[in-house]
Amino acid sequence: FPVTITEIKTPTISMAKKGDEEEIVLLLSDWQLGHRTETFDANIAKKRIDELLKATVKISSLHRKAYPIKNINLFVMGDMVQNDRIGYLIDLSELEKILMYQVFEDAVPLLQRAITTLAKHFEQVKVFCVRGNHGRGDIGSSEKTNWDDVIYKVTEMSFKENPRVKFKVAKEFYQIANVLGKKFLLIHGDQVRGGSYNIPLYALMQRMLRWETSMPEKWDAVCCGHWHHFAEIQQNGKVLIVNGTLVSDDEYVRKNWGWDASTGQKVFGVHPRKGVTFRYNLQLGGERK
Repeated sequence: FPVTITEIKTPTISMAKKGDEEEIVLLLSDWQLGHRTETFDANIAKKRIDELLKATVKISSLHRKAYPIKNINLFVMGDMVQNDRIGYLIDLSELEKILMYQVFEDAVPLLQRAITTLAKHFEQVKVFCVRGNHGRGDIGSSEKTNWDDVIYKVTEMSFKENPRVKFKVAKEFYQIANVLGKKFLLIHGDQVRGGSYNIPLYALMQRMLRWETSMPEKWDAVCCGHWHHFAEIQQNGKVLIVNGTLVSDDEYVRKNWGWDASTGQKVFGVHPRKGVTFRYNLQLGGERK
């Protein structure tokens, strides 16, 4: 894939001229590039990302027949690589390639490819990024030293000449993304552990309700990854949306949590008054035999 991307021309988009404008949000998280299972490696990840992009473009085309959709928002929520810290984050048998190649052969080019593809179908691509736990440095280093941020910053630099692609990389563990006036609190999801009956959705929901009063800015919904499992729940008017993963047949998830991962990523629409409208869990593999 190219290292420098400077496509600037605004695409010609066919869409309905009536109706309230909406924007699309695509959740990208837990690509875990460098992780290898019986049914997942870097080549399979590339195919799944291409499938994801085709589905997103198709969904936008279908909804544009009813109302205008000009822009797309990418919520990139961490764990883009697996890391190579044997014994701390992964088992040696799971490692496909070392961290440098995970970052510069796979993660950066694939994120560039995703943005370049989407920029051909949307007037603006707005990219909001938060770091995950798999990108962390050695024990003793700053928690803000994270390979996810390296991926984001290198990718951002490659689009610096393109005014239609805008990046916002979080300085803290979270950031708040504004989509048509609706505010989304973005986190990776590793901020909570376990939960009641070892179901993390309970812990996430409890933390969501605490953040409602402790965060310095008001927000309408929380989006996260980390747990490799699709979920959505509403409590006290706040919405929690949990993304899936690209990985299938993850032995760690089955062994430690007892469930199979949701192999896919989420897409949803946002209306300026109604908030989250249409929702799709885009399945990208991992079907049982």
